[in-house]
Amino acid sequence: MPIQTTRRTLLLVVAGVAIAIIGYMQVRTLLDDPRILKPYDFVEYWSAGRLFLDGHNPYDPDRLQPLQRSIHDGVDKAIMMWNPPWALPLIVPFAAVPWRIGQLAWLMMQLGAVLLSADLLWRIYGGDPRRRWVAYALALTFAPTIFLLFIGQISGLLLLGLTGFLYFWKRQRFALAGVAAALTALKPHHLALFALLLVLQSGDRRVRRIIVAGAAVLLMASALPLLVNSHVWQQYREALRRPSSATFESMEDFEHETLGYWLRQRIPGQPFAVMFVPLALAAVGTVGYWRRHRRAWDWQSALPGVVVVSLLVTPYGAWAFDMVLLLLPLLSLAVRIERPMIGLAVWLAVNVVVVAMTPRWNAWIAPVVTVVWSVGVLRFARPPRRGFTE
Repeated sequence: MPIQTTRRTLLLVVAGVAIAIIGYMQVRTLLDDPRILKPYDFVEYWSAGRLFLDGHNPYDPDRLQPLQRSIHDGVDKAIMMWNPPWALPLIVPFAAVPWRIGQLAWLMMQLGAVLLSADLLWRIYGGDPRRRWVAYALALTFAPTIFLLFIGQISGLLLLGLTGFLYFWKRQRFALAGVAAALTALKPHHLALFALLLVLQSGDRRVRRIIVAGAAVLLMASALPLLVNSHVWQQYREALRRPSSATFESMEDFEHETLGYWLRQRIPGQPFAVMFVPLALAAVGTVGYWRRHRRAWDWQSALPGVVVVSLLVTPYGAWAFDMVLLLLPLLSLAVRIERPMIGLAVWLAVNVVVVAMTPRWNAWIAPVVTVVWSVGVLRFARPPRRGFTE
């Protein structure tokens, strides 16, 4: 073998070993140091799942708080997992491993959900398959996506649920559309109008198949936790009614960035039920809208507006990371923009505004994006395509 080739091979081996050692050291640092890539909200899912696996109450703040502080020193009061117990079968696998491994796997799952949704939405709304990279770029540069991944929240799965529903609906795979739609129940308050519209359409045999499949998934997911903890649903209800304490802040005492919370603050006594008034009014409007358009109902054209209105009137929550759901209406618009440079400028402006509003003016994110989306649809978008691009 020539000396030059031997030297080159030796250099490659030495470089490979050095990279492996440095990579191993970096991975060990990442795994061992909780100050790097802090778990933030992921801690609520991991700790609840861990308590559940150990046979304890996953909604007990007195147990959650010390467990969370052991991996995230920024925890003061327990960060509660307010998702219903039907979320536990999905969460448990990530809690069955050390928290850092679970966190990284969780991040990959949320990232995958967002990118897959972007890809499918681009094709559903007729985007050029050769330019699918645009959908990925928009998804990854959307500020709520970054918040979602950085904070470690679950909302990427809601986006995937809506996208999967639309994808399978167009493919006439109605049972699978129902399975996908069940993911939206992880945070049912955000997409209540979507569920209402499915119920209103239950006279349609296809929609009944969607409802039955989705209900079956939720029933199974609700029953599985009972095999480990037969009181978990009762514990969830008790947590919802529990008053604030040194280790716990109740749902009623929390400050919510929603229109409903703004109304509640202006009513004597600040009753919690007032937060549902905007949603109730929107539900009435949704029924009227559906009755006028039911004979020509098209989910592809209707779903962007449903998402926008749902986030405007959601009674509680609706943090910046939940706004990742707005990728659905925004990507449906991006496919139709006739002037790309205008679209790019608006996209940059939207992201700057979203970052500037978080967290102090978080309640204004949905209204601002709604205005941008509405103006874009009315002024800068070509007519929508009905076809699905492969």
